[in-house]
Amino acid sequence: MRNQLLENVLGLIFDISLKARVLKEWQTSHAARKPEFSERHILILELAKDFAPITEKELGKIFSLPTSSINDFVAKLVNAGLVEKTRKKEGDCREKPVNLTDRGEQYLNEIKRASSMRYEYLINKFQEEELESFISYLKKVNESVESVMKNLVFQQY
Repeated sequence: MRNQLLENVLGLIFDISLKARVLKEWQTSHAARKPEFSERHILILELAKDFAPITEKELGKIFSLPTSSINDFVAKLVNAGLVEKTRKKEGDCREKPVNLTDRGEQYLNEIKRASSMRYEYLINKFQEEELESFISYLKKVNESVESVMKNLVFQQY
């Protein structure tokens, strides 16, 4: 019984994900202007905020790209004043972590606010009580995803 329920849940998640990706692609292609930064740039900002300190080497592992390619992404963000690379301690020769600047945090918050509104269609049929229950379920999903991500990507337990 549990296996069948899991199969149904996973199938629904995939179906929703597909539709959300199609809608996101449609919204992107119908945007009034071309975005200044790619999805990878935005993800680097999010990672710098939520998983600091994070290095270009770690970003390369996440994106499965060489450090030189990651350096290009980071350089564009540094030039825009959204991130900075700083040593942990004076005289430390190890790689400098990528840190979000105040301007970067403000920019990221604006992106998140605009993006989250684009996904309102996912929950517009929910009543208030359903939203409260859904939030508690999403928190559990978030914990599960974070645990797996930390283990696989960052080797943290």
